[in-house]
This record gives sequence, C-alpha cells and structure tokens, in this order.
Amino acid sequence: MRMVAKIGYGYAIAELGYGSFRPLILGAILKEDGNPSYLVGQNEKTEPPEPGAAHILRVKDQSKLGKKPIITSEVRLFSTFQTPTYHVIVGEIDSPEQHIAIIEKLNNRRMVNNFPS
Repeated sequence: MRMVAKIGYGYAIAELGYGSFRPLILGAILKEDGNPSYLVGQNEKTEPPEPGAAHILRVKDQSKLGKKPIITSEVRLFSTFQTPTYHVIVGEIDSPEQHIAIIEKLNNRRMVNNFPS
C-alpha cells in the first residue's frame, strides 16, 4: 500500500505542483500511520488488459457539496495484464482559490495531453 501511496502522491505533485494541496497521505508513506487502508484502496474487480499501455495514472478532483474537496490519484500498474486500479486519497484543498487553480490545471492537462478522464 505504501508503494502505491508514494506513486499516487508523486504523480499528483508532478501534475499539480508542490504546495497546491494539503497532503493527507504523508503519514502512510512515512510509516507514521500504521493503517493506510482508509487512504489507499482498490477496485473490487480487476480491469481487462489494455494493450499498449504500461501504467495508467490519473489525478482527480473529488468535490462533494458541503465538504472540502480532495485530490485522489488512480494508479494502475502493468495494465497490459489484468490488474487492479488503486485509488489513493492524496490530499485536501483548503481554499476556493486553490480549488479553482487545480481545476484549471486538470482541465488544461486533459486538453493539451489528450488524456482520458
């Protein structure tokens, strides 16, 4: 779980920039949190193979009315085989300004790189 947490956190930092959200996963990564299972999980079923795709990484903004928005990462390793997709709760967004900036970054990344979301 810690390895998946590191990958998800690192990818979120690479996409959104250091300091763009308040990390929630660091305790699990640094072994300060003995049970990271409430921050790292996986789909119930494994996905079918995706030819030509080595690893699939995505960053998502999860917003719910009345709650602080959170940043999650999806991590699917060795996707050319039948493997699971892991979900990592990476961090929390503290201000509306941060949230707007993150939404703009994610939208621009999708348009420029043409990544599916």
